[in-house]
Amino acid sequence: MYRTIKLMLFISLFIISIFSCQKEISSDNGLLPTNNGNDSTNCKACTYYPYCTGSTYTYVDTTASGPVNTSATTITYVSDTTVDGKVYQRFSAPGTSADSYHNCTAGVTSVFAFTAPTNRVTTTILKANEPVGATWTDVNMNAGQAFNYDWEIVSKTLSRTVLGVTFNSVIHVHLSTNLDFLGSNLVVAESDYYFAPNVGLIENLSFDLTSGFPVLSLHRVLQSFYIP
Repeated sequence: MYRTIKLMLFISLFIISIFSCQKEISSDNGLLPTNNGNDSTNCKACTYYPYCTGSTYTYVDTTASGPVNTSATTITYVSDTTVDGKVYQRFSAPGTSADSYHNCTAGVTSVFAFTAPTNRVTTTILKANEPVGATWTDVNMNAGQAFNYDWEIVSKTLSRTVLGVTFNSVIHVHLSTNLDFLGSNLVVAESDYYFAPNVGLIENLSFDLTSGFPVLSLHRVLQSFYIP
């Protein structure tokens, strides 16, 4: 059971951390970027999740153990595919273990990835048009165990400063990952995600609760981003 929980925590972090299209920010002067004249590009129609091929993004990652790491990746569009009646864009990215699939319709962003050929993990990471307090739940199975992803919009008007750059109108979303363990609801992870308009994910804090108390799994902050 413990290995199963750990696997699902990894899956959750993998799915959430592989998205976010970015435009370039100078970490030296902290100036916000322009849109590079590409506002009409369809991939940017989803304001809080502009996931576009050729985009490069860089995050600084901190975990409870190990050094601070900087990850820089350029994503590549592969193809469209229809799943559950929705058209998903398939993307690949160097350094990730599997392709990811993305759909954004009317501000509702869903992503999925295959952790095995027959095991698809799908989650709705954001409902940008919903009001503060809105909640939703995704359920995924692994080894016969149901894991619930409980989401809530905490705020839609935040100003959040990340590495010296202040973003406005930030949406804060909280995720609680839990399972039914021997008839009791067991919370195994808590995460907070911060999305900025025309940028995407700017910060993520995730905690592992399987030991009975919060242990930092990941603190991810945006360092730079670019959309061609």
